[in-house]
Amino acid sequence: MKLMFYFSIFLLELSSLFALEINQDFVKKKVTLTCGPTDLMCYELCEKSSCELKESACYDCIGGNLELEYFFNYLGKMISKNSETQISLSHFVDFLTYSSFIFIGEKSPYNIYHGTSSDTFKLQLKSLCPNSQKQYVIVDMSGGYVQEFKYLLCIHESSSEIFELELNPVVNL
Repeated sequence: MKLMFYFSIFLLELSSLFALEINQDFVKKKVTLTCGPTDLMCYELCEKSSCELKESACYDCIGGNLELEYFFNYLGKMISKNSETQISLSHFVDFLTYSSFIFIGEKSPYNIYHGTSSDTFKLQLKSLCPNSQKQYVIVDMSGGYVQEFKYLLCIHESSSEIFELELNPVVNL
């Protein structure tokens, strides 16, 4: 059985100070953080004008992983964004810097449940970020395994929003 993995690069302007480039190539997963000219926090972090943050790979996620199956089937139903709490940019960059993580987008190679050409997952993501152009879920991979579906990143034309994800115990069918 041959698996195809999709490659996508997207430059994300988080503010006038930061830019993130998200590379979803399964073999060379990385996030590039680029500092704005006046952003001291970014320069302290990178020690230069840009740095690469290594995105983990979830090898346990390729086969039948119960956490991912649940995620891909229940995003937007039992797993939703906490719209009350937007995450600060510094908190998000801190997480990316010091944690193991993966980004899951609409064409994620981990989506063996709907397939990358299906609109099902794309519509689930879009329902959580209705006016955005790109959406990513950031998964905490501490210890090399899925620990938590942590954040939802909604990328708009000239800005972005970062929300915490939460588990809802009640499902409206």
